[in-house]
Amino acid sequence: MICKVKVISTGSKGNAVLLNDEILIDCGVPFRELEPYCKGLRLVLLTHVHGDHFNPETIKRLHFLRPALRWCVPPWLMEPMGRIGVDRRVTDEGMAGHVLFYSCSLLYPVCVSYNSIPHDVPNCAWHIEFANGERVFYATDCASLDGIVAQAYDLYLIEANYGEEEIQERMKRKLEAGEFSYESRAMESHLSREQAHAWIAQNAAIGKSHVLYLHQHQSEEELK
Repeated sequence: MICKVKVISTGSKGNAVLLNDEILIDCGVPFRELEPYCKGLRLVLLTHVHGDHFNPETIKRLHFLRPALRWCVPPWLMEPMGRIGVDRRVTDEGMAGHVLFYSCSLLYPVCVSYNSIPHDVPNCAWHIEFANGERVFYATDCASLDGIVAQAYDLYLIEANYGEEEIQERMKRKLEAGEFSYESRAMESHLSREQAHAWIAQNAAIGKSHVLYLHQHQSEEELK
């Protein structure tokens, strides 16, 4: 049985994904969007400091209302978490490739670990394994997933930000018009649909794995 997934928001306007009503991945939305799920949360995993993944006001509000809620973050987010007032006693600093186990109050005990992934700020992908053996992989805002292995997972949540041919055509049109192109930044810091599909083909298991593509942008505004 695949874990329950609720995509609260994905894309440049905010990112927050809920697993089994208890595990929140990224917190880049206004608090009102999280409020219906606040009481059930048991663990929050964060990836990087960009505001559409790390909303300081929402994090502060969530910590105020749920002071015992645990947060698991990569090393580069420890200082930002402390700066906005999240208690160090409920903040776990992950280490690349090191597994952390959460069991006390989760309905489904989980093991979590991360890999660093290339972006324009330090960022990570999360591996999540439930007690029943189900495994989930989450990665957004990455230039590539080269070297990252997640074989035969049950669920993949990864970005497929743009089509390579489409974005090249946009860049060409803007160059010819003498306009500035944000598309080049997207290519340097986000995963294309072609990259996402190729990586899935190398890792997913036919008949077992499910894939949910996130951070799929269509408009030029969202490519910024």
